Amino acid sequence: MKLHAERDEKQPVLIAYGILSDGRKVLSSVGLGDRESYDACLGFLRDLVERDLRPPRLYCSDDCPGLRKALKAVWPKSLPQKCQAHKLRNVLSKLPRGVQAELKRQIHAVFYARDYETGLKKGRALIAQYADRYPQAMECLSKSLEECLTCLKLPESHRRRVRTTNTLERLIEEARRRTKVQGALGGEQAGLALIYAVTVDVARRWRGIRIAPSDLEKLNALRAEVAPLAASA
Repeated sequence: MKLHAERDEKQPVLIAYGILSDGRKVLSSVGLGDRESYDACLGFLRDLVERDLRPPRLYCSDDCPGLRKALKAVWPKSLPQKCQAHKLRNVLSKLPRGVQAELKRQIHAVFYARDYETGLKKGRALIAQYADRYPQAMECLSKSLEECLTCLKLPESHRRRVRTTNTLERLIEEARRRTKVQGALGGEQAGLALIYAVTVDVARRWRGIRIAPSDLEKLNALRAEVAPLAASA
């Protein structure tokens, strides 16, 4: 966002949201960053921790190296999920147009497998099948295949909400739409206040996730792996 009228460059604004243990989706933080550098993302995440955010069971992000490194540094035991939408676009961009639709269908079968082990088996078989014909695309798919399938460890009804960063992308687009008519946003404090007000307004309309007793049992087991002491407290 352009926060200063006297400067031409725009400053990145970092935004995070989370899903609580009762299924509600909430806006977690809005702050300034330095692009998506490691230091900027690390400071942003540490601020969340200082405000008593417990290690999440799972976090989802795109493939930005600085962000991924910071997430693993702050929450080393949390389950990493790479955004499947970003990964799919990256893989398809390395394929001839004539085969993109078919490979997209097959990759979807991997991403939407019934469980983690099945998804991993299907993914590795797909990579082996096409590695000779489309080595660049299959190399892209093979990188962090496991992290693309982490969501399959969750209850089936929850996977759709955490397999991509689409909710966050839509929130950011809405913030851009509502603030672009403002031009420069009058400085950091005024700009962040406006962005926060817009994002909070959008977040109020988010639908949560229904958590059945059987789902809670599975989530608690994952919590015990991520933060054993917190789970037993």
